[in-house]
Amino acid sequence: MVSNLEYYRTFFAVANFRHITRAAEYLCVSQSAVSQSVRKLEQELGCRLFERSGRGLALTAEGEALYSHIQHAMQEIYTGENIVSRLTHLKSGELQIGATETSLRFFVLDRIRSFRQKYPDIRMSVRGTTTTDLCRSLQDAELEIAFLISPIPDGFDFHLQLISEIEDIPVVSSDFPIDFTRVYTPRELQQYPMIATAQGNTVRQYFDKWFIDSGVVPEYDFTVRAMGLMPPLLLSGLGIGIIAKNYVEDDIKEGRLVQLKTTSLPEKRSLYIATNPRTALPSAAREFIRLF
Repeated sequence: MVSNLEYYRTFFAVANFRHITRAAEYLCVSQSAVSQSVRKLEQELGCRLFERSGRGLALTAEGEALYSHIQHAMQEIYTGENIVSRLTHLKSGELQIGATETSLRFFVLDRIRSFRQKYPDIRMSVRGTTTTDLCRSLQDAELEIAFLISPIPDGFDFHLQLISEIEDIPVVSSDFPIDFTRVYTPRELQQYPMIATAQGNTVRQYFDKWFIDSGVVPEYDFTVRAMGLMPPLLLSGLGIGIIAKNYVEDDIKEGRLVQLKTTSLPEKRSLYIATNPRTALPSAAREFIRLF
């Protein structure tokens, strides 16, 4: 193989312009540098590539043969450079994001909207599912970014960036038959109908631990698969719910729901941006993370 691949770039320019001076101007080098590169390439290949003609330079038979291959190679290089440039400058590409329902609704959607307005050429794929499923997808490189809410299952090694904390509070309908002035213990709340996420939902661990630490085994009269399904049950007056404050802030402000006073609250949960350290992040993913 030729010792310096730059010789081929010079050869390609000279073959296109059929003129040393024009090739030098195109390459932004001196004429002598172009002539020297062509000579060295001819020496290493052991043949002449150009010959003088009335209008400048002409390719020899060997030069024509080499040019037919170099032309395809340079076109591939230019195509590759163009693709990389578009990806780097966010003019093309795809961003694959995964988020839990809570993180998507209250923390991620606004950023997606801002990113989309700034980079309309980037296609976006958003997967909403459970924390466990997101971890598996991120581990398998099916996602570039995942928004995970603690607790994060064991067995996954991700780079985690804390972006917010989530507070869960006990709330009830404003017409529910309960004394709103009283301060309740978790044990006392269990005397009333309770609403919670179903077993297997990671947030349920926090609720259960809160009750167990107070010396009571939790029992729930209503369970839902996702926290977003709880507000309708709460507004219907079916019981007390432990729910992320984000979901019910407007209902509390407008008096439809009331946060009960309690001696303690469940431990706050952490929201992270998670990336797989074994997977290189494209420019679009790095730019999206900067929004946080």
